[in-house]
Formats: sequence, C-alpha cells, structure tokens
Amino acid sequence: MKANAAEIGRVVMVTRGHDAGSICAVLQVLDDKTVLVVDGKNRTLQKPKRKNILHLRAYPITIKVAGKGGSGGDMADSDIRKQLKTVWDAYLTETQGANSAATQQKEDCHQ
Repeated sequence: MKANAAEIGRVVMVTRGHDAGSICAVLQVLDDKTVLVVDGKNRTLQKPKRKNILHLRAYPITIKVAGKGGSGGDMADSDIRKQLKTVWDAYLTETQGANSAATQQKEDCHQ
C-alpha cells in the first residue's frame, strides 16, 4: 500500500530542495499537486513550506496537526516536533525489526 502525500497530518520526507532529507507533516492540501508542510523547527505553523507532492516521500503514518495541543491550548510547534519525533522513532524501530527478521529468515533458508 502506497501512502498518499496529499493528506493532512501525513508524515513525509522532503526529497528535493533545501529541506531534502527532513521529516515533516502535511499541514494543508492546496491542490492536487501542492501541499504545505511543517516540522515545528525550521518550518513552523506560522510559516509552512509549500511543496510539490512529487518532491515528497510519504510514509504510512499520520500525526495530529490541528486542534488542541499537548498543553490543552492550540497546537504549537513544540507539539508538532514532539509528535514527529515519537512516530518517526517508532516507525524506524518497527521497520528495522521487520527488516532484521526478514534477513534472519532469509539466512535460515540458505543454511
């Protein structure tokens, strides 16, 4: 299943431009080709970055980017940073575990 980069809250990696390699979340879908992304640090809620979805790699995880934040007030950049770090670390742990299990299974088959 391929993740859709044009979905609010979708976690994406920027693949082109100045921000290449950075992990962000989609804040707003502008049209079928363009979204606004935030990371809570360089790309804040007050100044999101406009990106072509062809320049993004979408991952099968989403975060909350609107509504109430962790402190009970409006969503803040610190909430975005915290959520991105939490879900990205969990995703990496999960995928590395799956990759190592697949590698082990492959090695067992060749013995």
